[in-house]
Amino acid sequence: YITPSTFDIEFMHKGELNKNIHKVKTCALIHYDVDYAPFGWSTYKDGMPVQTRLSLQFQELQIVTKEDIVRGF
Repeated sequence: YITPSTFDIEFMHKGELNKNIHKVKTCALIHYDVDYAPFGWSTYKDGMPVQTRLSLQFQELQIVTKEDIVRGF
């Protein structure tokens, strides 16, 4: 059994922590999706896709409590 990798996500603005977006506890990646044609199929001459959309879905590993919110979450 291999445990999933964890991620500590921070929202940044102009090189500093963005205080206008709530904090997120440590997360695990639970789903991902790659779309090589988000607006219709198109490639460069060498076959490389013109656009790629990567969607990631994370889940926090701990519940955010009232005490966490008071501390800034």
